[in-house]
Amino acid sequence: VWAAATRIRVAADASTWFDLLAGLDADQRRRVLEWHAADEGCLTLADRLWMREHEKPSEDRDWIRIRNSLAEFAERARALGCGVLWAAFIRARIIVEGEYLSDLARALVIGDEALRTCSGDLRANFLVMEAVGRQLFYAGRIKDALPWMDRALSQGVDGLRLARFNLLLETARASHAAEGGQAVSYATQAVELARG
Repeated sequence: VWAAATRIRVAADASTWFDLLAGLDADQRRRVLEWHAADEGCLTLADRLWMREHEKPSEDRDWIRIRNSLAEFAERARALGCGVLWAAFIRARIIVEGEYLSDLARALVIGDEALRTCSGDLRANFLVMEAVGRQLFYAGRIKDALPWMDRALSQGVDGLRLARFNLLLETARASHAAEGGQAVSYATQAVELARG
């Protein structure tokens, strides 16, 4: 299943992949999602669609289509009970709304709505919170961003190492920009994570 995910290039490919996942029985699907690299696979799958769009010349990009596809796939993941996969697509939606459609308010609404439905899944919470925090930081709202970033990091998530590493670095940057004394601490944690 994860090997098939590496070949996804467009939304139609992702739809076929979801059909494959939906065709598995509950035990098979659980084993696929408990695979040691499944969390990273979920992120890669969700990010692939918007990153491929970003690689196109600006006049060929269709962010509304990508936004709609991401919403569809988030719903399909939710319907299958795949929490991290769902959160990965919610995270991608937040990124597209905030960075590419310049609608930070909508990105924040998506994040807030998602957190109300995460039902205690720490990995899903982490993905949503880190996306909201980064979007606020990129928009220059550093004082608003830092609490979101800290909340994400406080989830105590194992796995998602690359996402945690990147968030630690971005939190160090945000802390430095806010002239907070925590920048070195966040950067040190990122280095420790990379070494670990």
